[in-house]
Amino acid sequence: MTEPWDVDSQYTETVVWIDGQKQCVYPLPPASGWERKKTRKKLWVTDDTVVMVSGAMAHKIQDRLLVCWAEILEHAPDAILVLYPFAPNWSIDFSEQGFADRLRAHGFPEDRVIILPTLPPEIVSKVLEAADLYLDSFPYTGATTVCEALSRGLPVVTLAGGALRELTGASWLRAYGLDGLVAGNPAEYVGNAVRLATDPVYMAEIAAHCAAQASQPAPPHNDQKGFAAVFGAALRQIAEARLPGTDNGVQKAAFAVPVNSSSPTARRFVVHASPRSGSTLFCSILNQAPGVVCHYELFHNEYIQYHDVPSQSPKEIFQRDSNPVNFLEKTFRQSAKDAVQVIGFKLLAHHPAEIIDMVSEDPAYRHVMLTRQNRLAQYSSLTIANATERWVKREPGALSADRIDWDQGAFEEFRDNQDRNDQEQLSRLKAQGKDVLLIDYSQLRLAETWARLSDYLDVSISVDAAWSDPIYRQNSPRVLDRFNDPDVVLAYLQERDLVTWSEPEQAPQPSPAP
Repeated sequence: MTEPWDVDSQYTETVVWIDGQKQCVYPLPPASGWERKKTRKKLWVTDDTVVMVSGAMAHKIQDRLLVCWAEILEHAPDAILVLYPFAPNWSIDFSEQGFADRLRAHGFPEDRVIILPTLPPEIVSKVLEAADLYLDSFPYTGATTVCEALSRGLPVVTLAGGALRELTGASWLRAYGLDGLVAGNPAEYVGNAVRLATDPVYMAEIAAHCAAQASQPAPPHNDQKGFAAVFGAALRQIAEARLPGTDNGVQKAAFAVPVNSSSPTARRFVVHASPRSGSTLFCSILNQAPGVVCHYELFHNEYIQYHDVPSQSPKEIFQRDSNPVNFLEKTFRQSAKDAVQVIGFKLLAHHPAEIIDMVSEDPAYRHVMLTRQNRLAQYSSLTIANATERWVKREPGALSADRIDWDQGAFEEFRDNQDRNDQEQLSRLKAQGKDVLLIDYSQLRLAETWARLSDYLDVSISVDAAWSDPIYRQNSPRVLDRFNDPDVVLAYLQERDLVTWSEPEQAPQPSPAP
């Protein structure tokens, strides 16, 4: 949670991954004997005032941050800002007066900002208990200060950047399940803070969530056993990677632990596809082959379709959408097993552009492109699926009797879009010098197809897998039977010399299991 996807470029050391937020911070001492009202009274704060606080060190409070804080105060008229930016353990000399002058220069009203002097930990604890909202700094985010606020049940807003020092605050919020309060830009940061400061119901919900997380037996900020387990496993991973060799009787460590690859031997591939091009059937057959993992639609709008169990976790989806490349790397690492030889996933044209660009340029990926030359079959299948919300048939039975009306304009728009998407995908890959294996829907159950794929991916995929897959045809193989007005559709095809599209596609069905 504290590292960007391009972590290798930011360290000279070899990085060993530990998933999640794996740090331990002891909480502040309790503020026993002090009540919230008494603390606020000492700060000259009324009961109905929203108290926003920040303990970010003075050198972290840069002009970009001050602009945002001033905007938050402007849009939250009932809020004040309390700052305690000085600490004795930082050997940096900042004068309180000089800091106050900076705030004044940025238009901060003096009656809405309180600057506190250097505070001992027990007083920081009392200030936090008197507060309603904590504002993290950026781009250099807080670590201990953010953790102190969360451990007190205090809502926090932060902004995520692209390095450890810019992601620590975000990592603590995500550990607490507060992904929605991690902004991607300054405008979101301001918006999150203003909403909390002006919506007491929402503020109370977030505060209750923070308090519940902090009161767990092993809270996110101090899960000692969980930390010990994953940190110990990382050390063991390093130790087991050591190579033979001694230096004055001491064995040397190679530290050649794989970082951004799924495993030392696992190859990567991507399945370029479009809706109703046979990609679900294709991935399902691949997943029956030993040594192959093929994820389905990892970047679906509403869920994450892993190769085994799909996920609809809002937190997981948010993390995926916040950093798609990092999510894909993590998924590949988690998919790697000793016997896995190749790992892939399905990619559609509307999926994140950074993923499309990355796999197109990365030489580690092999590329399979699924097409469906019979655009009428693809169009009718997609239209029926959208109308019925039945996308996959995993049990044998009667074919669907659903029919659709012929809409020439809608079909031609669909056909043009699909042709253009396929051509753009192919051109992009060819421009990068990629070797692309093209497979049409009508070839999915042919033995030659899987022989070609086995050679291309350098893995054995038996023909039996292609015939035993439990996905069955949903609609009539005769495309005209899918329309309420088949004669009109046939006339359209005849005028354009496309009558072959009315014939069944050559995609034989699996035999029912005995």
